[in-house]
Amino acid sequence: MRVLHYFFYEGYETLDIMGPIEMLGTLNENGEYFDVHYVSVEGGPIKSFQNFEIMTEALADVPAPDIIVIPGGRASEEVAQSAGFMEALTPALEHAEFVLTICTGSLMVARSGLIDGLPSTTNKFVFDWVVGDYPAVDWQRSARWVHAGKFYMSSGVSAGTDMALAFVADQYGEDRAEYLVQMTEYIWSKDPADDPFAKE
Repeated sequence: MRVLHYFFYEGYETLDIMGPIEMLGTLNENGEYFDVHYVSVEGGPIKSFQNFEIMTEALADVPAPDIIVIPGGRASEEVAQSAGFMEALTPALEHAEFVLTICTGSLMVARSGLIDGLPSTTNKFVFDWVVGDYPAVDWQRSARWVHAGKFYMSSGVSAGTDMALAFVADQYGEDRAEYLVQMTEYIWSKDPADDPFAKE
């Protein structure tokens, strides 16, 4: 069974992570796939930008992740620059078998240096400044999500749900992903290159 971390920080974007939680959580309804932990650097209650609060465990107090899911949010860059944040997060990123990011969650991984030279994507609203700040990454403006090695990186907010389904299809079979689509009555955009929000 894989250890799955949903990673939180103050000011994260609610839908970024709740979409993947819905899909991966429904897959794991009988607890057969994941040992799930809701995690932050220091633990305790964490609020999203929309003021949704969740109780988290401290990163140091839980097993190292096999899978880590990192949302974006308006606070992501500021949080990533705070003392000790990347020092705590980077070992988890290095250890993980898979890293899934949504929106500006990708910049936290970019800041670690682990995706230098790899294709990635992020939210279109901040695309230009993220590219400017992390030029070593091969940023893809037109991409609903990107899969590069152990990294699954999606663009803005709702794209994380499509990416999570793609991850399920890759790792557990397309039939499981289709089951989740039917259970949640979700219209899945299966093609990562089909990005209606990209403006070249």
